[in-house]
Amino acid sequence: MVSMHTGGSSEKEESVEEVLKKAGVIRVRGVMEALDTLKALVNLPVPKGNRIGMVTNSGGISMNFMDTCGKYGLVLPKFSNELAKKIEKLLPPGIGYPYNPVDGTANISYNLMKGAFEEIINSGEVDILAVTAIRSFFVPYDHFERSWREGFELAKERGVPMLGVLMGDDKAFELIAKKLEAIGMPIYPTPERGGLALAHLYEYSLIKKEYR
Repeated sequence: MVSMHTGGSSEKEESVEEVLKKAGVIRVRGVMEALDTLKALVNLPVPKGNRIGMVTNSGGISMNFMDTCGKYGLVLPKFSNELAKKIEKLLPPGIGYPYNPVDGTANISYNLMKGAFEEIINSGEVDILAVTAIRSFFVPYDHFERSWREGFELAKERGVPMLGVLMGDDKAFELIAKKLEAIGMPIYPTPERGGLALAHLYEYSLIKKEYR
C-alpha cells in the first residue's frame, strides 16, 4: 500500500509539473521563493543563455549555489586561457583560482572584484554573472559595496544579469546589501535562495523563447 501510494503521488507530481511547463508557468514553493524570484524577474534582464561566470571568496558557497541552479540546466564553464590569464594578474601571487569560479580567497579586494567583473562581462564567455561571498572581517565593507555596484552597472549596460549572495554580520546587510538592492541588484542571504532565484530567471528566458 505504501509503495502504491508513493508511486501515485509521484506520478501526480510529474503530471502537475508537465502541465505547468506547457502553460509557461514558473512553479515556486512558498512565499519566500516567490519573493526571491520576483526580485530577480523585476530587476534583471533575461539571460541569453545558460553560462554562469562567478566570482567568490568561498568555494563552499559557490558550490552550493551551483548545486541548486545546476539542476535547472545552468552551467559553470571553464574560462578560456586568455580570460584566465587576465584574471590571474588580479589575484594575490600564488593563491586564488582564475578559471570559473574565480576564487579570490579571503584576500579578495575591491580591485580584484571590480577587475574580474569587467573582464568576465566583456569576455562574451558567459551569459550571467554571479558573485558570492562571506564578508571577510579584514576586508572593508565598502570594498564589496563599491565593486559590486560598479560591476552591476556595467553588467546592466551590457544586458547581462548579475546577482549576489552575501553572508555575514548585521552590518553587511546595512552597509552592503541594502545599498545594492536600492539600485536594483538582487542580493540573497544564502546560496540556495540565490541559486533558485537565478534558476527561475533562466526558466523565464526559456518560456519567452518558447512563446516568441
